[in-house]
Amino acid sequence: MNNRDYYGLYGLILGGLVDVTIFLQSASADVRAVLIKEGGFVESLSAIGYFVGAILVILIRRKFIYYTYAAFILILFGLRELDFHNRFTTMSVSKIKFYVSPEVLLLEKVIAIAIVLLLLYILIRLIKTHFNGLINAIKKGEPSALGVGGGILLILITKTLDGLSRKLASVNIIVSDNMAKLVETVEEVFELGIPLMFIIAAAARFRTAR
Repeated sequence: MNNRDYYGLYGLILGGLVDVTIFLQSASADVRAVLIKEGGFVESLSAIGYFVGAILVILIRRKFIYYTYAAFILILFGLRELDFHNRFTTMSVSKIKFYVSPEVLLLEKVIAIAIVLLLLYILIRLIKTHFNGLINAIKKGEPSALGVGGGILLILITKTLDGLSRKLASVNIIVSDNMAKLVETVEEVFELGIPLMFIIAAAARFRTAR
């Protein structure tokens, strides 16, 4: 595959996400519930995508520790989609209350803190080592860099949209039901695009490594 093929795949992914979003906006409540509910089809597919991406990264890892870091992050994202952040603990580890509540066992806190610190360490190492190189590669139009950049951009977008209606309500900004529905749909559907971008990026990198 040449660079244009990868560009086409990225465009196909984004176009597909838009099409699914439009479809879900006009779909029945039952269809929406099946596809984008917690633990639904889209969320499960996202988790599978992260694990597939991690496998591809492991295949091209060779001697570079940073590929191991990337695989670790993708696996954590996949487990997050499967609700591992609150499935086996007293409450969600993403809440500040988890770390200060007397209801949470000390062992749970220690394990969660260790994972969070490891994740922060990996993210800082990756940013310090590869950020400038990633930006330069994106400017050159390298397919793997575009995929990573696109995945990161989708992460920022979806995390901004997550609970947006609730956040706006806290400052007395009320959005319409249709707008709230659209925001929820975009957030859930475009989350699926994150692992897809990373999968194509890993495939492009695997081609280069070979």
